[in-house]
Amino acid sequence: MVSLGSIVLKVSSINRAADFWSKALGYVPTDNPAFLIPANGEGTRLHLDEDDRTHLDLWVDEGEEVQAEVERLISRRKASGLGVSRRCRLRGSRRYGRQSLLRHR
Repeated sequence: MVSLGSIVLKVSSINRAADFWSKALGYVPTDNPAFLIPANGEGTRLHLDEDDRTHLDLWVDEGEEVQAEVERLISRRKASGLGVSRRCRLRGSRRYGRQSLLRHR
């Protein structure tokens, strides 16, 4: 099953945004100031990016069939009447013990 791994937020300044969002949400930076995580380490992460569009990164537990989850989500999108005009991209990177599944662009 998929989970909301991170919210990627396009910002004009990573440092200013990191300062604001860490105070607003009580999140703490990782080694990279563009990545903020909940203080207790559990939950959705916030990724601040100056180049990429705002989007959601969905993760799947390691060992699960990634391609099957991608197909399931695309099928659900079609069934909901949203169509598939937005491009879905399978991502193979692994972070925080989970595999990043896809994002809608």
